Parts: sequence; structure tokens; C-alpha cells
Amino acid sequence: MSLVKKDEWWEETRNFKKTVKEEYLDINETLAELENNSSVIRLELNTIELPLFSKDPKRIKNQIKVYHFKTDKSSYLEIEAPANYSIPGEFEERVFIALLKIFKKSGYSSTFYCKASDILDNMNVANEKTKKALYPKVKQAISKLTTTTFKFKNLFYSNALQDVMDDLIETNILTYRLLSFKEALGDEKEYFSDKRIKEIYRISVSSHFYDNIIKKGYLVFDADELLNIKDSITRSIYTMITK
Repeated sequence: MSLVKKDEWWEETRNFKKTVKEEYLDINETLAELENNSSVIRLELNTIELPLFSKDPKRIKNQIKVYHFKTDKSSYLEIEAPANYSIPGEFEERVFIALLKIFKKSGYSSTFYCKASDILDNMNVANEKTKKALYPKVKQAISKLTTTTFKFKNLFYSNALQDVMDDLIETNILTYRLLSFKEALGDEKEYFSDKRIKEIYRISVSSHFYDNIIKKGYLVFDADELLNIKDSITRSIYTMITK
């Protein structure tokens, strides 16, 4: 017997025309490990070596970006944001760095919790008026980080294998759920001990990236130094030359 009557639901179809932009890149791979102080974070190798965050300030909605690393197209990175959005860029990268700071403070638990204000604090945003203005942008950035699909073909470095995986890896960076007190389970309700808190992010690092961070497939950087570099291209060059 049907639990839901047909007249109680409906189907909606949305059509989006997506465009594809391709680029050819040549990137070398280097491994190292260094973690000395509390301001240092682990930055997963693929997020350093590969252009997961676009440097283009004029990103186009519904455009799939493909970066080729061989002329025969046998090695590539394809980035596809959700319908009606552009791929992650500079602001999403800054949010990601802030989340890595929180991730470290959680003891590298694959699932951790934070408020939007925690993210802005870790982005070194001090002005309360600026914080309030950035809340919607942070919310959208997290959504974009979790719903953008990354396809690595003969490209994704796995520390477990100590080599590049020679097949297609399709993944996102994070998954999340925005919890209210009513939706929180068990110990999660403790995050709402301050009655002013209305929402908490439950964030999980996707397994491919998490495994590399745990198994030393990462380099370490001072998060505050990275966030103080306002230009994303300069930040990318900094990570490449200081690794």
C-alpha cells in the first residue's frame, strides 16, 4: 500500500545548459611533512598541486571546468558545480582553510562541528558588522564545497598507494548538515547550551581527502599566513614555492 498519495507530491524538472571550458596544465608532485605549531594546518596534497579552487574572478554559472595534464586527455581534473552555480573560487578557498583550522582543533575527527561565526573567526574576520554581512556568503560557500563534483582521471594522489591512482575518482570535498536543536542527536545538543545558538554545522571530510590527511598525504602551512594573502594567485604561488 502506498504511504504517500499521488496528489500529495509532484515532480519538477529543471533544465540547465552547462558549458565546458578546458585548459592544459603541467604540475609536478612533491611530498613533505612538517607540523610544528598550533597555527599550522595540514593541507591535503591534491588541494595544493591541483587547481580545485578557480583563480578566475569572472567564473560563469553552469560552466564545467576541465584541466588537462596530458595532451591526449588521459589525465584530467573536471570540476562541476551544482546547477545554476559557478565552481568554487577564492572565497570558498578561504572558507576551506578556516574549516581546516577547525578540523585540526577537533583532533582530526572525520566529522566535526562548528558555527558560521567560528568559520569567520578562523578566517580572521573580527569586525562584527562584516561578519553579519558575510554569513549568507559563508553558507553558500559551504554548500558549494559540498555539492561541487571533482573528477580526477589518472591524477588523484593517494598516500596509501604512494602514487597517483590510475583510474577515475569522483568525489566532493566535504559533506554537511545544518542542524537545529530539534534535529541534533544525543551529545550534539550540547552545542546548543548557549540558547542564542540556532544552527550548528555538522561537517564531514570526504574519505579520499581525509585518508590523505591522516596518512601523511599532506603538507603543512601556517593558516594565518595563507589567509593574510588576499590574492588567490599569490596564495597559490606561495604554497607551491614554500612546500
